[in-house]
Amino acid sequence: MKTKPAKYTPDFVLKELEGMLKEAKTNQEIIYLGSLFTDKDYSMDTFKTVIRRFVEKTRDKDKVQGLKESGDYNKIKQIVPLKKKIKEVLLSRIVEQAKSGKINPVYSMFLLKVLGKWVEAQHTLKVKHEGNVQVIMDNPQKTKGTQ
Repeated sequence: MKTKPAKYTPDFVLKELEGMLKEAKTNQEIIYLGSLFTDKDYSMDTFKTVIRRFVEKTRDKDKVQGLKESGDYNKIKQIVPLKKKIKEVLLSRIVEQAKSGKINPVYSMFLLKVLGKWVEAQHTLKVKHEGNVQVIMDNPQKTKGTQ
């Protein structure tokens, strides 16, 4: 790590994200977002904090005009979609590699839950007998008028 901190401008962040997207698309071995930060002079958490602060500035009506005048507003508006695109590339890679057997399915489920904020669907089946017919309802708590 360098002792001199990097200057986190919208230009710098946008350039870094573009490089990370390129790396994520070309390096098929990368499935974890943190892997894109191994050769950086800053941490993933620092970068997320910088992005969050930029987004907060675009929501502050008093600061928006200054951002527009400096040309940073449009750059900041490009940052969040670019960050989401990187995440989509990595999440789809996890799914594809799990399908092909390249990574352990349990590990892929863990990654999808942690990184992709995926949740397992909870299914409840309710069996009800009506004469000679057996009625099975999926998620009966969501179905109105059944009990």
